This record gives sequence, structure tokens and C-alpha cells, in this order.
Amino acid sequence: MKITSDDLKNGVWDDSISHLTCGKNESPQLSIEPVNGAVSYAVYMLDPDGHDWEHWASIGSETEIVHGDNPGSYVGPYPPSGTHRYIIYVFALKKEIYDLPGSFDAPGNRIEEIRRALGPLTLDEGSLTGTFTRRKGVI
Repeated sequence: MKITSDDLKNGVWDDSISHLTCGKNESPQLSIEPVNGAVSYAVYMLDPDGHDWEHWASIGSETEIVHGDNPGSYVGPYPPSGTHRYIIYVFALKKEIYDLPGSFDAPGNRIEEIRRALGPLTLDEGSLTGTFTRRKGVI
């Protein structure tokens, strides 16, 4: 499944999605390739360099997410220092669910565990990786 974002340029996330003073804490735009038979799509943003911190958890039927719509629970990147990878995972699900596995705005959300929990319902999955750097002096 192909996922693209206008907010990802040359592998770097736009500042506007961050939860720092340089950003607006707005969820990124996403285009998700529709999957036949999918009833809903689960969207996650995880920071594997920050102890698998969960920054976004959303469930919906949309394959186009507009920048800043913040569906579900969203808090943008705010690495303590340096550069972190932020990976968006999308799972195409054959049934509608109401509770997503994982712990929002908290560490320890291993993608393997999320994948295992959604496994029986998953038709396809894709991911999109970008980096975000906390610049010196930005809070």
C-alpha cells in the first residue's frame, strides 16, 4: 500500500507538524492508496528513536487526510534533542474497530505488538518515514 504526504520533502517532515515553537502541532497531509475490501484505515505515527513514542493514533475510512485535520489523537514531533525518525504506519482493515492498540503520547508502542494486535483484521499495510530535527534554541 502506497502512502504519500505533501508535508514530507526529501525525507524531512515540515516544521508545521511539530509540537515545538517552530510548529503548529498540525497533523500531516496523507494520501493513502485505497485497498479493495478495506472498511477502515488505522494510522499511527511512532518515533522509534524516542522509545517507540506514539504521536498519532487514528481510525477512519478516509484515504485522504487534509493537513491539520488532526483526526484521532495527535501530538506532533517534539524530540528532546537532535534528529529522530517519525514513521507513519497505515493498516487497511477489513472490519471497523473502535479501540486502537497502543498508548497515545507515551513510549513503548512497539510496531510488532500493534501489528500482531491488528493482524487478523489487516488486509494490507504501508509506511512512510521522515526525520525531524530539534534545532538549537527551539522549545
